[in-house]
Amino acid sequence: MNPLASNRLREAAISSTETSVLIFRASEASLFSKVEAIEACKRNPYQPALVWHPSIFGSMMQLDLRERVAQEIFMTGAFEPDLLWFLSCVIDEGTAVIDGGAHIGFFSLALAQLVGASGRVDAFEPVARTRSHLETNIRNANLSNIFVHGFALWSESAVVEINDWGHEFSAYNGAAAPRIGPETILPEPSVVPTPAVSIDGFVQSLGRSPSLIKLDVESAEYQVISGMRETLANVRPVVILEVGDFPDSRNETELRSSYDTLMILKDLSYTIFEIKNCRLTEHEVSEHVYDYGNLAAIPDEKVNDLRLRTRER
Repeated sequence: MNPLASNRLREAAISSTETSVLIFRASEASLFSKVEAIEACKRNPYQPALVWHPSIFGSMMQLDLRERVAQEIFMTGAFEPDLLWFLSCVIDEGTAVIDGGAHIGFFSLALAQLVGASGRVDAFEPVARTRSHLETNIRNANLSNIFVHGFALWSESAVVEINDWGHEFSAYNGAAAPRIGPETILPEPSVVPTPAVSIDGFVQSLGRSPSLIKLDVESAEYQVISGMRETLANVRPVVILEVGDFPDSRNETELRSSYDTLMILKDLSYTIFEIKNCRLTEHEVSEHVYDYGNLAAIPDEKVNDLRLRTRER
């Protein structure tokens, strides 16, 4: 493990979970000005929306203030700090990791610091416009251990139609229609036929085994995990995946449930954990409707070690 990077990111993640700390550190005027900047971008389509802003791990990131992930980083310097804390506990220096659905690169940058110069981050972002932001942020951070791939991740090698929902909704880009309520009005997407690969195929071609795979692939987790069964069985990486079932979504009947996805992992001897408030809690998989969130899947034989790592930090 890279002790300096891990400790720095862990402390930053814990601080970012405490809203009172964030407000205490920022003046009322600066918070107000940030909110006003975001609202101005919402009101006026001609308002310049790109800004440079520091993240909690140091480097400046190019952010589009029309988009919700960028807005959160702009306001707090971080996104999903509980997940950042978990990564800082479990990733060893010199290892290889996969960031599936890298978006603008917040977690790719964090992962690159954790694995260090001798490690490797393979970041997958299939949408060209979003990938441009990702590559800009990597260049600005002066990191040479992140390798960007324009492929989509899927169950097999194929050509998959990827929906690009535009600047405001780029976090929902993917092969599936987004799981959102009927009250949200989406623009018409640009549909782009995109080459896709399976993680099993990619790992075989890479010749290096990933210690961790992070997936945020917008309701395609079932397909992607179906295409990594060999990696799960033989390499035994830690897996982080996004879950969420929304019964009122207009697209829910076309999507596989979070339960179906988690059962692939359970059947391959993985234990599922919730990551909340910088704590790891074992999760009982059931057929209930899952709220949005991230879960960690840990090979059964690694559970005791992971418990120890997270308990110590």
